[in-house]
Amino acid sequence: MGQGEATGSPGSAGSFYSEQIQALETQTIVHVSCGKEHSLAVRNNGRVFSWGAGAFGQLGTGELKERLIPKVPTETKCCTSVR
Repeated sequence: MGQGEATGSPGSAGSFYSEQIQALETQTIVHVSCGKEHSLAVRNNGRVFSWGAGAFGQLGTGELKERLIPKVPTETKCCTSVR
């Protein structure tokens, strides 16, 4: 979920470990979806947070850049909750 260091031998595919996201410590997160380069988290009230690679707009923030700190996507502000 966080961008932890890869483990495994040099040249291997390796694997990443999860780590706590300090920006979400005070939130009650009920669902998480992790992609290869970006992640989404859903709070207990339905609010969505996104972070990671965003050069192609996949974070939904309206910005075309990487975000290391979770942000509420602008495209979900029209919704009352995610179910």
